[in-house]
Amino acid sequence: MYMPPKQHERYQEQRVGKFALLTHRLPGNPSGQSLVLARLLAGVDPTKYCVISLQRAASAAPANTYYLSSFSGWARSRTTSVPGSRATKPGLAKRAKALFALYRWLNQLVNNVALILAPVIIRTRAKQIRRILDDAECTTLVACSGELYNLPAAHLACQKANAALVVYLFDDFVHQMTGLRRLVARKFEAKVLPNACAVIVTNEVAVEEYRRRYGIEAVIVRNLPEDAKPGPDEQGQRYAFETGKLNIVYTGSVYSAHYDAFRNLVRAAETVPERPWWLHIFTDQPPLRLASEGIHGPVVQFRQYVPARQIPSILRAADLVFLPLSFAEQHREIVKTASPGKLSDYLAAGKAILVHAPEESFVSQYCRRHQCAVVVDQNDVGELRRVLQELANKPEWRETLGRKAAERAKTDFNPAAARETFLQVVQPGNYISVERVH
Repeated sequence: MYMPPKQHERYQEQRVGKFALLTHRLPGNPSGQSLVLARLLAGVDPTKYCVISLQRAASAAPANTYYLSSFSGWARSRTTSVPGSRATKPGLAKRAKALFALYRWLNQLVNNVALILAPVIIRTRAKQIRRILDDAECTTLVACSGELYNLPAAHLACQKANAALVVYLFDDFVHQMTGLRRLVARKFEAKVLPNACAVIVTNEVAVEEYRRRYGIEAVIVRNLPEDAKPGPDEQGQRYAFETGKLNIVYTGSVYSAHYDAFRNLVRAAETVPERPWWLHIFTDQPPLRLASEGIHGPVVQFRQYVPARQIPSILRAADLVFLPLSFAEQHREIVKTASPGKLSDYLAAGKAILVHAPEESFVSQYCRRHQCAVVVDQNDVGELRRVLQELANKPEWRETLGRKAAERAKTDFNPAAARETFLQVVQPGNYISVERVH
């Protein structure tokens, strides 16, 4: 195992203590990263870790949570919030598209201007993180991807606090960013990753990518599925669609790395003879926002966001679940290494899965290799239409796909195994250091 010489000497002297988890979104929020973190931490003694976050509201924030502020101090508290429903008028979609484009442009402009203050932001945040590590008596910091300044601030804080740094990459850190921020992220990544004690990724394609970039050997921790067992208040309850049609289900956030794949599915479903399929999108995104991207039509139903605990029963009620990733060139790199949190949920549900993603993506490679989903890996509405027609006419094919999906969930996405690997990496005294490939 490779470890930079100074780190090796320093960490040999580490005492056994707690770990801190640095994340821009609190565990339990309606995003893939937040849900996976909540599931990982569900099996961990809460006295053995603390959470550090920029976000100050979540549906289930752990009590041992520290919130970073824009000032020199930090606050510790616990808050809750409940997502509300949103309504929209589809006729506003065209006008909304221009407004959302303006918002994105202004947001990127503000983010780019803020880069001037990057050194100040990093030093200020590192100071806060170090104080939290000392206050909580943590000897390891697990820094998650998803926000530009957390990783360099975590690296600096660990140097000052004599703590071990573990980097947890849910997505490609560089290609999550856009514009000038991507150039800055590339510099941050090249400095932080080779000097971390360990790097965690979610799949084999990501392992290959970081081996190619920096000659390091990352550790795979699979994304955990939601517990499919019904709770005490859910016994005997089953979700049901009353459409008289075959039902395609998507659960989770919808954003730019999904739009074109969704548009393809909507067009394909609308042109299948007799329109046997309906698409149900369970998301907290406003329907108007999605309609402005062309995701609307007579076969589309927007459903209100539901808590993660209800997702397994919704998936089991589906005839087909949909896993899309973009074919657009600007999303190529991030899509390649992506392992959406919903993949494990879909597999564990034991239902037929339709993957519409580029052939070089981990999702397409994995599902095709194990034959646990039907994969349309070309940007081809006609091929999607053909597959939907065949799936509608062959219920036995859907059953076979569902059975194979459940088998893969048990084999590769076992919650106990993922949690054990995670704890082996992050618990002080059990470091799996970054190994450099010669």
